Amino acid sequence: MLPRALTFTLALVPLLAEPGPPKEDSQAPTLKLQARLTGQSYCREPRSDDLSATLRLQLKVTNIGEEPVILYRKCDQLFEASRSATLADALAGRYEDSFHVSYAPFFYLKLIKGYEAFPPQDYFVILRPDEPYFLNTVVSFRYCTPARVRCPALSGDHYLRARFSTWKESPEVLARARKTWRPFGYLWDGDLTTEPVAFAVADPPVIPDCEEPKASEVVLR
Repeated sequence: MLPRALTFTLALVPLLAEPGPPKEDSQAPTLKLQARLTGQSYCREPRSDDLSATLRLQLKVTNIGEEPVILYRKCDQLFEASRSATLADALAGRYEDSFHVSYAPFFYLKLIKGYEAFPPQDYFVILRPDEPYFLNTVVSFRYCTPARVRCPALSGDHYLRARFSTWKESPEVLARARKTWRPFGYLWDGDLTTEPVAFAVADPPVIPDCEEPKASEVVLR
């Protein structure tokens, strides 16, 4: 558990794409993800007296490859996040804290079957080369109360890395859909991982009690 409430200062963030299984064609597709902080808030968990810092982010996914890419519209399922003391530590994989978000095993949305003649536009977007796609997401971090014993001060600069999962169906559906939709582009299933993101830490002035979390919000415990 992280030991203190934090205030984040976040700039435009380039992210790296981790592609899925190699495709048959000569050049693998490539995505770039950027994130912009659009808001942040803090609250106190009444039951545990922990503190929660919520970041509201606008994500921008850009196809920087040479062929169209088929992408799940809600490609923002947080899988992992970590905090490092320095940029060098973040690049080397040395973390002050690292979190994995657990989801129910073998839980798939089952929104598609993979036999559809065309990627359903309600769930997928086709990105042509150099074309961007925007979406908003919310990530919440939980910390212990600053006055609690053995809660060290965290004021100063830190570096955040986050990894997002983009595919929400079964491997069998992926194989069928990738083959069926291949004439329209490459069906993306890889993760997106941020470059180290600098943020500043300070104590928030007033902290209200938290409301019940929304279904779309992910809380790192």
